[in-house]
Amino acid sequence: MNKKEILKMLERLKEDVPYLKDFKIKKSSCSFYREYDWGRQWINFNDYYHSIDKQRNALDVEFRPTYGIDFNVLDSWLRPIYKKFEAIAGMEAAVYPRAFLFVKESLLQNDLGSFTFKFLEDGIDFEKDYQYMKNTIAEHATYIFENYSSIEAYYHFFVETYLNNQWCLMKSDAPEIFHMLAAAKIYKPSQYEQIKDRILDIWDKSWMKTLDLMSCYDLFVVYREDILACLEAADLSVDAQVVSRSETWNHPSLGDYLKRNLFKGEPRKYYTLSM
Repeated sequence: MNKKEILKMLERLKEDVPYLKDFKIKKSSCSFYREYDWGRQWINFNDYYHSIDKQRNALDVEFRPTYGIDFNVLDSWLRPIYKKFEAIAGMEAAVYPRAFLFVKESLLQNDLGSFTFKFLEDGIDFEKDYQYMKNTIAEHATYIFENYSSIEAYYHFFVETYLNNQWCLMKSDAPEIFHMLAAAKIYKPSQYEQIKDRILDIWDKSWMKTLDLMSCYDLFVVYREDILACLEAADLSVDAQVVSRSETWNHPSLGDYLKRNLFKGEPRKYYTLSM
């Protein structure tokens, strides 16, 4: 299965799955995306590889979709600063570092069960394999988007995990520090100063000092106080539902049947990587 065939399959999914009707297809990355005023939701099918289906004893293509949510409010205030840093350092990043949360199929094991979608290279059983994907992809996408599309979810996934695990950041991760601080300012405003001090203390202890020429990422260290001043002056107002979803919400494109049967009982709250 080549890229052209994958795109053809995505177009068919868009027609066959009601939930995907208002998604657009991005051909360059073999993905679906849906835009809102607060950000974007996307499903990426670019993570696929060739393997062997042991049960059918044949070569196959295996897909493990990635589901992601972009949050404009966490990074839009930082973009002008980042552009200035690019000019100072005389370089341009290939991709602007967005603030996003992503979930791979493997992380769904605690919730829905992890799925790998397999299609045989010779095309045998394609319809059977396609129906399996069609019947599953909306359930997984809806579960993630309706539960994780909030600053609260981003905070749990990134800020709490960073505070608890204190991982060492690469140079290119510098903008993520300020995305996390923005999330803390929105979701935990009364604790923002305390959280900020903890994040910056971890950063100071773990930052990987550069040994080569200065890049725009190093400038996040040099001008840290100026960036913090911009963050604290920035208007990070956003709809309350985007900050925290106290209840699962359903997108209008979901049919009544899907609404009733999606979670097969009471909606499950999203799990966090650390408590």
